[in-house]
Amino acid sequence: MTTRGMGTTEFTEIGNVIADRLLNPEDEAIASQCRQRVATLCSRFPLYPHLSAPEPVLANA
Repeated sequence: MTTRGMGTTEFTEIGNVIADRLLNPEDEAIASQCRQRVATLCSRFPLYPHLSAPEPVLANA
């Protein structure tokens, strides 16, 4: 994740996403919010920024 340029703020968000899912394993609204938060992070810090590809559709979004 650091190779993508993420810093302490993003690592805190990743930890919060993990905690939200672990504390609410059956809550589909939380699951959907977590997927969106991860997608937002991934779009801000693309793995291969020099490649342009369409953004994938999230499952169960």
